[in-house]
Parts: sequence; structure tokens; C-alpha cells
Amino acid sequence: MLIVWILLWVVIAILVWLGFWMLITFLVGQSARQKQFVEGKLPSVAPDGFYKGTAYMLGGGPVPWLGKSFEAANNVGFNIFTPRGASLLKMLTPFYKLFRRNSD
Repeated sequence: MLIVWILLWVVIAILVWLGFWMLITFLVGQSARQKQFVEGKLPSVAPDGFYKGTAYMLGGGPVPWLGKSFEAANNVGFNIFTPRGASLLKMLTPFYKLFRRNSD
């Protein structure tokens, strides 16, 4: 019986976690900044190198995100966070394993 209760609590915790992120996704989708982002246009030349950026949490608080680094030759881009921001992100997304440390 104890195993059933433990499994039930695990399922509830997972559902709460997924519900939280679904709510965040919905709220971000309704924000003015998201609408501005969606209306953006692609640049005529692919970005290459580091581009400083600014991001905001719901409610307007700043995010420990520094910007994005692009590799035009490989068509990839990487988000660059402060060390504190990277640690927080690792805690919030424990199953994402593609984090890497920037030498800068």
C-alpha cells in the first residue's frame, strides 16, 4: 500500500510540474513581448558571433541571460547565461543534458 501512495504522489508531482510549465507557456504566449518577437523578421545576413540580449520574467523582472552566440557556418545558436542563471536553469530543467560551459 505504501508503494501505491508513493507512486500516486510521484504522479501528482509530475502533473503539477507539467501544469506549471503549461501555465507559463500560456502566459508567455499572451505577453506583448512574445507578440513583438513573433512579428520579427529574419535578417538578410545570418548572424555570427555573440549578440547581447535582454530577457524578462513574467512581471518584468530581469533574467540572468546575457544574449546568444551564433555560428553562421553551422546554423546554430546558443543561449548564454550568467553562472547563477545557468545553475538555476539546470535545476529547473534536470533532464536537459546539452548544457556546456563557455570558456569566456
